[in-house]
Amino acid sequence: MALPKPPDWICEYGKLEWKTLIKDLEDKNLLSSFDLNLFAMYCDALGNYRFSSEDIKKRGAVVKTKNGMPMENPHCYLMERYRKAFLSLAVQLGLTPKSKLKSNGKAKMSKLESLRIAAKHG
Repeated sequence: MALPKPPDWICEYGKLEWKTLIKDLEDKNLLSSFDLNLFAMYCDALGNYRFSSEDIKKRGAVVKTKNGMPMENPHCYLMERYRKAFLSLAVQLGLTPKSKLKSNGKAKMSKLESLRIAAKHG
């Protein structure tokens, strides 16, 4: 059976995240058809988080207004909102190490897998 494709409305980085995770999630039965919209929102939030992070690295946390006055880069605020969104969605989808263990009490995760997930998602 063909894997579901990412929706057109998610950002490009989100589509990359989708393509990275979808096969593994389906193989492990961690994603049902009911979860696809939540998974799309998770990927989009994580993709937009990455975009905001790159903007901050490129332009800095403080940018200048049109009048030359310093102000916080708007991506600092957006990055925090996307972080909260993707972490909340990750818990709902059972994608965090803690939520994976709570999901059915029998789920086991290798130490390497726990570290990989933690490193990737903060």
